[in-house]
Amino acid sequence: MLWKWTVGRSHSIGAVFSRVKKKMVIFPNVRESGSFLDEFACEVFEYDDDQRAGRFIHPETMPDDALHATNYALLLGVRAFQGQKSFMGDYSDS
Repeated sequence: MLWKWTVGRSHSIGAVFSRVKKKMVIFPNVRESGSFLDEFACEVFEYDDDQRAGRFIHPETMPDDALHATNYALLLGVRAFQGQKSFMGDYSDS
């Protein structure tokens, strides 16, 4: 049930940025990407010393929908791949 699947957004967004840095996520060229790359570049990690935790924030005037769409697509892709991998592992030796 997908609606009962909770996601730690700061952690998962951090994983998106890690995948981008490792070149595991490839974007179209800048001309084809248009303003979508701006929706990644506007994010900033803010650390709270009192809470000893951080979170990603962005200016209220800038959208970050492309980042969140990419985040959820990667989460679903990894989840689907892991399910397929475990399914194939059960039957690959038969």
